[in-house]
Amino acid sequence: MKHFFKSWILLVAVSLTIISCNNDDDNSGLPTPQGKYDLGYIISNEGNFGSPTASVSFLSADFATLENGIYANANNGNSLGDVLNHFTTNENFAFLVLNNSNKIEVVNRFTFEKVATISEEIELPRFAAANDNVLYISNSGSQSITVYSLTDFSLLRKIELNKSVEQLELTDNYLFVQNASFGTGKEITPIKVSDFSVEQAINLPDNINAIEEEDDILYVLHQSGVSKFNINSKQKITTIPFADGFTGVSKFDVEDNFIYFTQGSSIYKNATNANIMTATALVDTNADGASWGVGYGFAVEEDHIFYTDVNGFTENSDVMIYNLEGELIQSITTGIGANGVEFND
Repeated sequence: MKHFFKSWILLVAVSLTIISCNNDDDNSGLPTPQGKYDLGYIISNEGNFGSPTASVSFLSADFATLENGIYANANNGNSLGDVLNHFTTNENFAFLVLNNSNKIEVVNRFTFEKVATISEEIELPRFAAANDNVLYISNSGSQSITVYSLTDFSLLRKIELNKSVEQLELTDNYLFVQNASFGTGKEITPIKVSDFSVEQAINLPDNINAIEEEDDILYVLHQSGVSKFNINSKQKITTIPFADGFTGVSKFDVEDNFIYFTQGSSIYKNATNANIMTATALVDTNADGASWGVGYGFAVEEDHIFYTDVNGFTENSDVMIYNLEGELIQSITTGIGANGVEFND
């Protein structure tokens, strides 16, 4: 009897072990969310100038759940501020750049609970870039880059460039600063991250609209095309020109060997190794309104294209979501002035 009982116990133990292992195998490919706003899309809403109407929205990865006003929801209803111009993330934090409030709100990127406010030497901030140790901010008011420790959020350095400072792209060795605002300016300044030294500017033949780093190449969108630079040597690799007479491109994103860009209400898709930028639209969103407001926000994230229509800042934004073939998947309504999208994972 004892022998039978021991054998039965052993059989049950082995069975439970097998079931446990099978369950582990079933769940091995499923990431565990680290907070309420993990594993989904963060959408920044600029808000109206002169009022504390900036906000942030969260869209679940399957597009089934949308929550607007997540900063206020996570912080006792407190308003975020005036003009959320940009946001970026690192391993632990999201950095919310409040242009007209002259501050950076630092939040836990998974819960959006406030961690710190940075305001020292912040003067009309525009864009942010961060690694795990350091935060960089472009300040249009002082035409400078300010650098902050992410240990205690203290100011480490103020780098005065005395020219326009806009978008930032951070690599292992350099911070690239776009010296062009609102389509005026032809330079990019490299700053060495090891000692914050300013190196010779990269010059483009005409005005710059945006910059983007992808796979160790710095892509520069300018009036006559897209130029590619080696991020270490800073030497130009090539320029892909626009077709004759094709103008008005303002936004672009580079993902998985394709350049996606906008002209008015249309979205275009172009291989990164092409000889010329296509003039054939992938899709026309049919968004209508002033040229500055159509396609105000544009991003390619997780095999989807996000295009925003801010409706002249008179009402909430429409965010249209397409697959990479230009088919409309879904349209959602977020806050005023939707200007950016990033997948949070």
